[in-house]
Amino acid sequence: MKTLYRIKDTKEFKQIVSKRNKISSSSFIVYYQNKQKDFIRVGIATSKKLGKAHVRNHIRRQVRVMAKSLIEAKLNFDLVIVIKPNYLINDYHTNEQELLSLVLNSLGGK
Repeated sequence: MKTLYRIKDTKEFKQIVSKRNKISSSSFIVYYQNKQKDFIRVGIATSKKLGKAHVRNHIRRQVRVMAKSLIEAKLNFDLVIVIKPNYLINDYHTNEQELLSLVLNSLGGK
């Protein structure tokens, strides 16, 4: 995922989370904020409950690949994706379908 589509700044993370617009599933919590730009930006947050650093990095890489499909959907939101511990129970394809259906079904019509 290109740097243009990422949210990295802590202030931006806090701003989006503080709006309290969220949708959730068993493996993800997605905070969102309408954006004036023509493209989606994504930030990914993992907690130490998920495992050691190499496990969290692996999960973030996987979710970044999943987020590429969201970028192609032409949504104009800023998203912060928080990964829950249930993520580790499911396989990659199940998690991918869950994230895509969660975001596209909930935010695709807004």
